[in-house]
Amino acid sequence: MARSDELALMFAKPTVAVHRRFEVCRAYFLEHLTAGAIADRFGLHIGSVQVMVRDFAADPNLDHFFVSNRPGRKTSPKREAISQRVAALRREGKTLGQIRLRLQKDGYEISESYLARILREAGFSRLGQRRIPSRPGQ
Repeated sequence: MARSDELALMFAKPTVAVHRRFEVCRAYFLEHLTAGAIADRFGLHIGSVQVMVRDFAADPNLDHFFVSNRPGRKTSPKREAISQRVAALRREGKTLGQIRLRLQKDGYEISESYLARILREAGFSRLGQRRIPSRPGQ
């Protein structure tokens, strides 16, 4: 295997957050560098280095500390509960307006456009136009 300066630079200047946390803790605990020296090496604020070291020392579990969090939206128990409730009400044959009123009674204030999106994403089709019964004498 050939060694290269490019590959060596990846370890000297890590760009991925998990790798940077590892290298900071490695420099502090293994190389016994000061927080100031580590901050200079990796272009960080000294406080950031101190926080990383403190957090790792408080819970030195490698399986938890050196894990990358995925970017993007996280799950929401409230959103999931609303989606399940909306789907159940649609299976009962409720219209968008009826579903919205029921959710309002349950304490959820959401728009009809959001409800329509939930139903669309769950695979429900639009209900056909309902006929309003004619009044006697008209």
